[in-house]
Amino acid sequence: MFDLCSELVSIDGHGKNIVETTAYKLFKGFVAHKLANAEGGNRDIRGFQFLIVRYSGHDDSEEPLYSFVSPFIPAAQVG
Repeated sequence: MFDLCSELVSIDGHGKNIVETTAYKLFKGFVAHKLANAEGGNRDIRGFQFLIVRYSGHDDSEEPLYSFVSPFIPAAQVG
């Protein structure tokens, strides 16, 4: 997970098509799988995004840093 996060954060903004990277595709597949298999179902879901956040843990004085926000992924594109 750490390596995938590092790859996405380092690529973001460097001219590469991030949605074509292996790290992005793995995260997208992981989230899609979790949603598809969630208890109670998610039949009404239109899509999703995922977010990579750096957080200091127990130190509440430091705000989380949003390192990467995926584009919106329509549910029709999953599968």
